[in-house]
Amino acid sequence: MGISMFNNWQPILAFSLIVQEFIEGQMASYEMSFVQMAQEAEKNLTGLETVAEQIAAMGNISYEAQADYLTEQLDDLESNRKLFRTMVDLYKQQKITDLETYIVESSGGDAFAEHLLKDRNEKWVDRIHEKAKEGTIFFAVGAGHLAGENGVINLLRKAGFTVTAVE
Repeated sequence: MGISMFNNWQPILAFSLIVQEFIEGQMASYEMSFVQMAQEAEKNLTGLETVAEQIAAMGNISYEAQADYLTEQLDDLESNRKLFRTMVDLYKQQKITDLETYIVESSGGDAFAEHLLKDRNEKWVDRIHEKAKEGTIFFAVGAGHLAGENGVINLLRKAGFTVTAVE
C-alpha cells in the first residue's frame, strides 16, 4: 500500500498493521467471532465506545511518544514476536494480572496505560452500568482491560457488580 495512506494516521495506528507480523499462523479475532454469533442469533450489537473515541484516546498520547513506541517496535521485530507470544500465553493461562503488568511495561509505560486502559475502562464501567439496566446483556472487552486497580473487573466490583470468572 502507498505511504500516503498514513499521512493522517497517528503513529500508534500504524502499529495495528505491524502487530500482524508478531502473530504466527492464522490470526483469529474473538471480536469478529462474537460479532458473527450475535448476527446469527439476530441479537442487537453495540460497542462501549465509538471508533472516534478510540482514536481520541490515542490522541491523548503525544505524537512523539507514539513515534518512539512505533520505532521501538520496528527496531526489533523478533523480540516483539516473543513478547506477543508471552502475552498470548498469559491470556490463555488466565493470568490477567501478569498480563496487565506485562502490557504496561512493554507498551510505553504508565502514560500509555492511563490513556489506553484506565481512562477508557472508567468510561466503559459507566456505560456498562447504564446498559445493564436494560436487561440481560453480554459484554466483551480486551484482556488487557480486565486486571488491576483500574481494570474493568475491579471497577465493576467497586460499582456494586458481582463479577465471576468464566472458564
